[in-house]
Amino acid sequence: MLPKPSRVILLALASRLTVLACMLLSDWTFEDLDSSATLPIKPCAIAGAPESNADGVSGLAVWDTVYFGRVARCGYEADKLNAFFPLVPAAMRAIGAATGLTGTQGHVLVALVLNIAAFCAAAACLHRYGARMLAPDNGSGNDGGKGKCRTADLALLLFCCNPASVFYSAAYTEAMFAACTWAGLLLLPAHHWAGVAALTAAAATRSNGILGVWFPLHKLLMYWRRQGGLRPRQVLQAALSSIAILAPYAAMQAHAYLMHCVAGAGAQAHRPVWCEAQLPSVYGYIQREYWDVGLLRFYRDPGRLPMVLMSVPVAWLSVGGCWAYFAADWRRALTLGLYCKAETLPPGLAAAERTLLGWWVLWLGWQQRLLGGGAGVCKKRRQQRPAASAGAAQRPSALLSSQEAAPLVYHWALMAAVALLAMHVNVATRFLSACPPLYWHAAEWATRGAWHARLLWLWCFAYIVLGCLLFPNFYPWA
Repeated sequence: MLPKPSRVILLALASRLTVLACMLLSDWTFEDLDSSATLPIKPCAIAGAPESNADGVSGLAVWDTVYFGRVARCGYEADKLNAFFPLVPAAMRAIGAATGLTGTQGHVLVALVLNIAAFCAAAACLHRYGARMLAPDNGSGNDGGKGKCRTADLALLLFCCNPASVFYSAAYTEAMFAACTWAGLLLLPAHHWAGVAALTAAAATRSNGILGVWFPLHKLLMYWRRQGGLRPRQVLQAALSSIAILAPYAAMQAHAYLMHCVAGAGAQAHRPVWCEAQLPSVYGYIQREYWDVGLLRFYRDPGRLPMVLMSVPVAWLSVGGCWAYFAADWRRALTLGLYCKAETLPPGLAAAERTLLGWWVLWLGWQQRLLGGGAGVCKKRRQQRPAASAGAAQRPSALLSSQEAAPLVYHWALMAAVALLAMHVNVATRFLSACPPLYWHAAEWATRGAWHARLLWLWCFAYIVLGCLLFPNFYPWA
């Protein structure tokens, strides 16, 4: 039998090739509803860009792939293109130039291979990270031996069959973003600057990568928790890490301002509106003006409300998972994961906790209902719990018991809030697919009973089939 890492890679690769084959079969079988294929054929505004060859790629160059290919070939020639961050287009252009795969077709093929490789790397990172973060729920071994957490294994399967699979097999950024983010989380505790480099790459892949700044800041809080204070070197490390992760977003804003507001300001009549803002933000402007993205903007149009149904499963899992984790240990939730219920707070924090206790009482009833009396203690105390009776539903939750998972759950909660309140809600499934606790919580939920597992797998495979049918044929699919 192959070693476990090799099996993980092969499973991930097989899942991507299967979905990609289904997408191509769907494209060859059905007529396109609409097409943006004229965009890559237009000549670039920037001189010297390679000519496009769009023949034969109607099933591959669709939706946002068109824009990524345009940026790879022509650069950020229009302010609208600044919605698409540069790491994947830059890799498409560089690898395409090195291999001779230029033009639209070449760039898309490069992106497909790159993203399949990134998906395999993301799967390996998720499995290893899950085995590290979650207590082995079969009670044997440790992270490096036979006691790999069954939750991590099932979470890996769910990732390989996740409902947003079509985007992980297309020339999109989801696979690269997940690989960079999860590699950063895996490396950050022991290899800080390598982890920061990976999180910076994630921030250069997607705009929500800037939320990764939370992880080095939480690490700084943990230094304070363990030492009772902070050394200047630790504060400087956190500050430099934050600057590095925020740098890609800032660089995008600066580049757009120089290109469209300074270098292109000769004709003031054509100066973009966002240039006149007191604090110009091209990304915020184009999301608001071109895609109508903003706080609660999605809900202003009643015609969009049926699209909310697409994201009900992931919203239910995310809100329920975050709620259960916070309700499992009120002290851990109030202290950002620094202290758990079994530990004594410093005097200052104890006083602050007492002032919030009245508000927190609202959670206590739900804690009893959701967790059967409140099961949350620190992971190091789990062994003191009495053995559970037979049945997976009785087994203590490895996720709810993990204090180390706290920063991930807070990040998950913030991502869910952004997806449900400030984005097009129908894209929440793929937006939240980059959150490791989503898969861990879903894996634990699926073990509660046969119908839980059936519902979960029905959701996954139904969305995969619909995605393969609709996405390559230019039918709306989020």
